[in-house]
Amino acid sequence: MDETLKNERADPSINVVRMIESIVKNFEVSIKNLSDLNKAEIRRIDDRSIAESERINELRKGDIEAVRIANIQAIKTAELLNAQMLENAEVLRKSVEGTAVTIATQLSLITTQQDARFAKLEQAQWENQGKSVASPDLVALVTDLVSVQNINKGKTLSLSPIIGLLWAVGGSIVTFLIIQAIIGKL
Repeated sequence: MDETLKNERADPSINVVRMIESIVKNFEVSIKNLSDLNKAEIRRIDDRSIAESERINELRKGDIEAVRIANIQAIKTAELLNAQMLENAEVLRKSVEGTAVTIATQLSLITTQQDARFAKLEQAQWENQGKSVASPDLVALVTDLVSVQNINKGKTLSLSPIIGLLWAVGGSIVTFLIIQAIIGKL
C-alpha cells in the first residue's frame, strides 16, 4: 500500500484537512456563485429600472405630444371663434346700419306727412278764423258785389278798391277766401 494511503487512514487530521479544504473550496465556489447571482440580480434590477424609466419617458413623450396637439387645437379653435365673432360683429353692424337707414327713411316720410297735415290744419284754422272774423257788413258787401256782377254779366266790374278794402279789414287769408268765393261764383 501506498504510504500516503496509509497515512491517510492512520492520520485522521489529514482527511479532516482535506475535507476542510474541500468544504472551503465548495464554500468559495458557493460564495462566488452567490456573488454572481447577486451581480446578475443587480443587473436585472438595473435593467428593469432602465426599462421602466424608458417606459415612463415614452408615456411622458405621449403626454407631452398630446398636450402639444391639444394646445394647437385650442389655438385653432380660438382663431375660428375670433373669425366668427368678427363676422358676426360685421353682420350686426350692417344690420344696425340698414335698420338706421330704414328708420331714417320712415321718419322722414312720417315727418313729411305730418308737416303736410299740419299745413292743412293751419290752413283750415286760418280759413275758419278768417270766416269768423269777417263782419256781417263785409259779407253783405261782398254778396252785393257778386249780385251786381251777376246782373251786369257783360260789364266788367273793377275790384281793386274792394280788394284794398278787404286787405285792410280782414287780412290776407280773409281776402284770399273772399276772392276765392268771388271767382268761384263768376
